[in-house]
Amino acid sequence: MTPISMTQGAVGRSTPVAVDNFRDTFNIGLFVVINSGTPTFNIEATPQDMADATPTVWAPSSGLTGLTAGGFYQLNIPCRGLSINVTITGSVTVYVVQSGTR
Repeated sequence: MTPISMTQGAVGRSTPVAVDNFRDTFNIGLFVVINSGTPTFNIEATPQDMADATPTVWAPSSGLTGLTAGGFYQLNIPCRGLSINVTITGSVTVYVVQSGTR
């Protein structure tokens, strides 16, 4: 998969990105970069189909809440989309790299 990115520069939710929940084995690398400020943020997932409409159900994954620094994280629970939810102002970019066989 070509890496995709999402950025959020204010309090609120970023534009979500779709991931392929049919990958075997489902595995996503999340590379987090702080662009400016000192944000606090969650990386959240949705079980809803991104092709149908903008998801309304979001849940933070364990270990991906209240983040305040850049880093590398792994997500291996199947989902259909990801989003950054900034709770304290700052700018964050997350690069998403998904692997697995389709």
